[in-house]
Amino acid sequence: MTREELIALRDAIDATLALPESVHRLLMLILTGARTNGLDHDPPPNDLRSAEGVAPKSRSTPPRPPTDPLSAAERKLVATLRDHPAISMNEAAKLAGAARSSTNARLQRLEARGNVERDDAGRWQLAGAKVSPAEEASARPIQPSPAAS
Repeated sequence: MTREELIALRDAIDATLALPESVHRLLMLILTGARTNGLDHDPPPNDLRSAEGVAPKSRSTPPRPPTDPLSAAERKLVATLRDHPAISMNEAAKLAGAARSSTNARLQRLEARGNVERDDAGRWQLAGAKVSPAEEASARPIQPSPAAS
């Protein structure tokens, strides 16, 4: 861009900023909301109509929650934790036959939903399932499932 073009652009911006607020809103509608092609990286906000004094349409019914919020992999992980309480993330990944990074992400999501919790030692268990120290000490070594190998 040449120096003259930059000066002309600055002058156009200054002139636009001097316009009244109502004109700003109309320009905003014309420039951002009138004709989007679906390829914009930053699409205009959905509430542009409220800028001209018209309330945006709202949904008549709220969206329904999914019938089963857990994915198949999350259900398998929950079943693993039910069968083997108080296990590490690595052990859970081996038993569930999944990658450690995927298992870690799933455990974080399940923890955020309140399905699982981590104890002070960093071992995972179903939420509300308390394992006594005697049960944890007497637990046999965990062998990976045949599907994991």
